[in-house]
Amino acid sequence: MTNYLAIVSSIVALVGVWIGGRLTLRTQEKGWKQAESQRWRDLRQTAYGDFLAAVRRYRTYVGRNETPFELAPYADGIRLSPRLDEQGMVHKQALDAALAQVQFIAQHQQTASAARTLASMARRTAVAKTIYGSKTVPTRIDDMFWHSELAFVNAIRAELGLSPLIQDTYDDPMKTLDRELFDAYRSHQDGTGSNGSI
Repeated sequence: MTNYLAIVSSIVALVGVWIGGRLTLRTQEKGWKQAESQRWRDLRQTAYGDFLAAVRRYRTYVGRNETPFELAPYADGIRLSPRLDEQGMVHKQALDAALAQVQFIAQHQQTASAARTLASMARRTAVAKTIYGSKTVPTRIDDMFWHSELAFVNAIRAELGLSPLIQDTYDDPMKTLDRELFDAYRSHQDGTGSNGSI
């Protein structure tokens, strides 16, 4: 009887050790998965931020008055491509690399598609600047760029489980302020202001 109890006790102890080991392993696996998920989340956030920064740098560069370049048509006979100088190519290559990184790690198709649209709008800004000149690019083109950026940001937010942002409204008080500032600017440009400069 004593041997039987000893055997049962040993079996119970072994089963307890096995169950404890399984539970520990499952806890470790869960921890590893959470750590891996967090690592990918951090990697995506960094890549998305880098992409937005590359888009802004490219757009700022091509928007400068002192950045002239020519246009070349694509084979489709519809689209135009800016021919950039050496410094412009640095910005273009950085944008292309950042876009490739987003496409590589994006969790959802919507994010990759929104990134491609935003990069395309940045290039179209360069085309518009060449055609119209920096100061006369139609507002509609700028609006399309900002809508594209918001679509990309909202795609990122969807990946992170956050609610989407809505487009800010351009309300009457802001329009009134803009008119006031623009009138003051023109007044200073015309030399009719107090000191002729802002």
